[in-house]
Amino acid sequence: MYLLTMKERYKVIFGYIGRLFTYFPIVISLPLLFFFWYPESQLSDMLPFIYTAIIVMIFGLAFGITYKVKPGTPLTIQEGAIIVVLVWTFGIFFSSLPFYLGDILNFSQSIFESTRGWTTTGLTMVNEDTIPKIYLVWRSILQFTGGAGFAIIMMSAIAGPGGFGLYHAEGRIDNLVPNVRSSVRRILVIYFSYAIAGFIAYLVVGMNSFDAFNHSLTALATGGFSTHSSSIGGFNSIPIEIVTIILMFLGTTGFGIYYTYGRVISKHSGRMENQSLWGLS
Repeated sequence: MYLLTMKERYKVIFGYIGRLFTYFPIVISLPLLFFFWYPESQLSDMLPFIYTAIIVMIFGLAFGITYKVKPGTPLTIQEGAIIVVLVWTFGIFFSSLPFYLGDILNFSQSIFESTRGWTTTGLTMVNEDTIPKIYLVWRSILQFTGGAGFAIIMMSAIAGPGGFGLYHAEGRIDNLVPNVRSSVRRILVIYFSYAIAGFIAYLVVGMNSFDAFNHSLTALATGGFSTHSSSIGGFNSIPIEIVTIILMFLGTTGFGIYYTYGRVISKHSGRMENQSLWGLS
């Protein structure tokens, strides 16, 4: 009976992992959009990302088909904890493959670089001034997704009502609304809105579009990856440093605080509007 129960629990765990990693190739393919930004880029720089996306898709489909799980199947805290560990482990490994397949870093260095990205700790093994720009974009995406815990957030959404067990297993407490999928949507709106605002702010203070895009993602994630070996200091610009400080401050503040503050402002604005309408009538 015990072995049967454990088998069913691990079937749920691996089934959800398979479902998540069938979506992960979308993230891996995002740097390919860079090709349209800089059409002079070499096709050979794109191939490692294509190969990695294919490998991850096969992995996700294999787990998803072998361990089919009914959508909405609830997860316990224990199952969530195991999924968190496995998702981070597989995510870091797969994210390192473009560096390794592209002959940018050796295997251990690739794992190190991927880990630094997902954990937003900022240490790096690459020379930002010499590697192809597509890898700089990939590093920034890693920090941006790692900073929000996108893997766990999206897994929570996939799990549906049972996703709170997974969400809490990673130590997250900023449930904006009781429905986990609604919380995920609100978190994504907040996070992407600040990234877009940061991109525009960097453009206003004098950054080019490529640097603005990358630094907006990494500053908001408080990770520190840059497009230059001299980092932010290389721009020698106080306005750029101010924008960076503001983005890092926003990135360190919980999503629940922003959501609550926004609701308070909205309600206050609504009361002011009603008072104005009554005053005019």
